[in-house]
Amino acid sequence: MEPVTTIAVLTYIATKMVDQFLAEQGYGTIKTFFFPKEKYSLHLASLLQEVITEHEKKYPYSQGNVLFPFYHSQILFDLLNQHVLFTSKISIEEM
Repeated sequence: MEPVTTIAVLTYIATKMVDQFLAEQGYGTIKTFFFPKEKYSLHLASLLQEVITEHEKKYPYSQGNVLFPFYHSQILFDLLNQHVLFTSKISIEEM
């Protein structure tokens, strides 16, 4: 083989290897940089806590009253966690 042909073949192979790496890893790295993966359950829990805090600021309630907001019921919270929110049990204090 001539030296020019060998260099051309090696350049072609190196280019294809770089293209394959970018296709598999490079774009994924760029994607995770701009769109970080956050667990849905953690994001949902933080949103729920934010909404509850905002609601309590706007509509305060007296804790000595017999009536209390439904989101302070541990039983109801456990039932919702089983069916809607999370795969494992989580308590209100952990949020």
